[in-house]
Amino acid sequence: MDIQSSVQSLTVPSANLLAINGGLLALLIIFVLFSAFFSMTETVFASISEAKIKNYVEERRTGAKKALYCVEHFDRTLTTLLVGNNIVNTALSTFALTFFMGFIKTGNLELISTAIITIVLLIFGEITPKTIGKKYNDRLVLFLAPIIYVISYILFPISIIFMGV
Repeated sequence: MDIQSSVQSLTVPSANLLAINGGLLALLIIFVLFSAFFSMTETVFASISEAKIKNYVEERRTGAKKALYCVEHFDRTLTTLLVGNNIVNTALSTFALTFFMGFIKTGNLELISTAIITIVLLIFGEITPKTIGKKYNDRLVLFLAPIIYVISYILFPISIIFMGV
C-alpha cells in the first residue's frame, strides 16, 4: 500500500463519532499522565538515597515516614509501580486502537496505532517523566510517597503474585 492510498483511507468522522473520539482522546491523555506518574515515581524512588529520606524523617517532614517505608520496602514499591504502569499502558493501547478506528480505515490499523502509542509513551510516559524524576527526586519523593503508599495497598492483591518471582 502506497502513501497516497493510505491518506485516502483516512475518513472524516461524523459529529457523533467526534464526540465519542473526544471522550476517548481525553481518556488516552489521562492514561498517558498515569503512565508518566508511575514512570517518574519509579525513578524517584530508585534514585534517592535512604540516608536522605532518613534525614527527612529526622526533620519531621510531611511524607517522610511513608517515603522511608517505600524505600525500605523497595521490592514492594517497585512491583506496585510496574503493575500500575502495566495496567495503564495496556488500557492505553486498547483504547487507542478503538480511538484510531474512527479515523483510519486501512488494514494497517494495529500497526499504525502501535507505532503512534509507542512514540507517545516513550516521550511522554517514560523518557520525560524519568528525566524529571531523576532531576527532582528530593523534591518529589515526599509528595509521591503517600500516594504510592496507598496505591501499594490497593494493588497488593495483584502485586503479591509478582513479588515472589
